[in-house]
Amino acid sequence: MYRNPDGIESALCGGKSHEFIEIINPGPDTFFVDNFFLSDGNEADSILPFGMIISGHDSCVTNQSFLAPGQIGLILDSDYKVAVEKQGCVLPISKGTVLFTCADAELGNGLSDDDGILLYKGSRNRIDSIVCLLSDNQLESESPVSAKIVFSDPKNIEGYSIVVSRLLSDKKSFDHCPTHVSPGWLEIVQQGWIVEFTFGSYVYPQENVSCTLSCICVNPDLQVNKFNYSLKKDGSVVLQGVLSLEKNMAQVITPLQVDSVDYRFYIDNIEWKIDLSSIFLPYSPLKINEIYPFGTQFESEWYELVNVSSMPINLKNWKAGNFEDTSVITKSEYLLEPGSFLVITKSKQLFLKSFPGVSPVLQPLAWHILNNYSDTLCIFDSDGNMRDIVCYRYSWFGNTHKPIERVNSTIDGCDSTNWVISTGSGTPGYPNGALFWRNVSKAEIEIGPVPFTPDQDGKDDLLSIKLSLPAFSSVNLCIYDFRGTKVRCFYGPARKQYFWDGKTDNGKVVQCGPFFVVAELTSATGTTLLRKKGILWR
Repeated sequence: MYRNPDGIESALCGGKSHEFIEIINPGPDTFFVDNFFLSDGNEADSILPFGMIISGHDSCVTNQSFLAPGQIGLILDSDYKVAVEKQGCVLPISKGTVLFTCADAELGNGLSDDDGILLYKGSRNRIDSIVCLLSDNQLESESPVSAKIVFSDPKNIEGYSIVVSRLLSDKKSFDHCPTHVSPGWLEIVQQGWIVEFTFGSYVYPQENVSCTLSCICVNPDLQVNKFNYSLKKDGSVVLQGVLSLEKNMAQVITPLQVDSVDYRFYIDNIEWKIDLSSIFLPYSPLKINEIYPFGTQFESEWYELVNVSSMPINLKNWKAGNFEDTSVITKSEYLLEPGSFLVITKSKQLFLKSFPGVSPVLQPLAWHILNNYSDTLCIFDSDGNMRDIVCYRYSWFGNTHKPIERVNSTIDGCDSTNWVISTGSGTPGYPNGALFWRNVSKAEIEIGPVPFTPDQDGKDDLLSIKLSLPAFSSVNLCIYDFRGTKVRCFYGPARKQYFWDGKTDNGKVVQCGPFFVVAELTSATGTTLLRKKGILWR
């Protein structure tokens, strides 16, 4: 379904003419469109054959009142022909597509961003039988115009149609079209076949999980109903047989050992990959490892993921966001290997200007905006299970516009002591710098030079303070003069290195003489003080 074409809603080549609904007849019998209606819940309209050939679509089928087995039909707005003739804005409709339209001037009363659709046999005010329903909820009325039909997942993106990604299982799902629009072409069909897999219940540490492979042949040119199939694991055949179709459909049910991700199913020489990652993954196999939320016109927001499990993870249809809004990370097959990093960014082009050569980098179709001050960022797997969560606050960034890095992947992502400010501009695509100074068993502090001379002569004007801290500790770092008066404090998350210019918090010059750098470390076991003595001289 194409609800939000590019352009102004009321303009030709936009919403006035280019909305469409795509249908397929996957069954073995011819489907006739007599008494065939469409409703958005508020208004019903009859579906009719497009009676005229449209310029640019000579290879499409018009004036046909049925869909043969395997045929795809396209219900077009009645203004589409006018738009093509006046503006030349032609949709890329596939050859052989059967074209239909509505009796009304607008398709579905004009499709809005959250419109669902009911296709049924009957009349304008009566449903005799439901042909198909695209809705968030089941239809509870016998009237086709009892209330607006809502379909909200996935959310509308201008210029992208919504296509089916799972059709044969009870849990149907839809995604944005990866090529914007593909009228007359069904993405899940592969050489005339639709194959989908579902798993039975699995409880660790069972060795096997039941897998059901549902197959349907939508190629009307095939004159046989028996096909050879095989199942391979890591390249070796573990199951083979003959697929016997009944009304174009067949099923294969087999146990799969949960010790590999490389299962592939074949009908003749056509291949489908079976993704087992959702079965064997631990609770939290993917971690948010680094975050930079300060996007500008010159810099892109980004965050980094790392696979901390021992198996590859297929990120297809994983989502990022919070409990109010999410966006799909990728709609394509993408395996993230164990220990590997992946950068997700709002603009890949801007990101690579700042970090040339970093790879891999993904730019999602839609971006969940990261709040600069405080936000919750979650990672959800393809089944909607939350796999990681970070609840960051502005104070974690210490009044800087630098990324923050995770110290320990086994510690809660909402624990502020588990995050530190990155040194430099961050380490996207690589191990965090914090691993080398926050992964020690005993805290240490180093200062230098001693003495240091902040007299603006360009030599030894800054005191360097370096910390090595255990992952579980937070720190308050302050400097005291020789009388024990606190003159300068550094606030915010712990850093690897601090610099002192010899001035107080108010910018006043500190008197020459001895001083003390005091680091107060707090952890679950208590508080520890580290002291270092230095000399300030001018």
